[in-house]
Amino acid sequence: MRDIDPVSIRLFLAALEEGSIARAAAREAIVPSAVSKRISEMEAELKVTLLDRSVRACTPRQPARPWPTMPATCCKAWTGCNAKWPAMWTACVA
Repeated sequence: MRDIDPVSIRLFLAALEEGSIARAAAREAIVPSAVSKRISEMEAELKVTLLDRSVRACTPRQPARPWPTMPATCCKAWTGCNAKWPAMWTACVA
């Protein structure tokens, strides 16, 4: 498994927090298609669908549901590291 870059994690978290890829893109000053592509690449790497997407919103699928309720400090630490996804996930959901 390759590393998931911090920018992709930040965009994914923004989409969860905003409830919309378009709003996440506006918040992060990037085009919505780039946010969607980054999240799709994460999903392909992890072999799991993280978000249900619709025209107006996105909602977390089962594997992503713990993210919005995790402590902010934990999520901020993840966005600054280059650790592999499983290690990051295990560190904060345990």
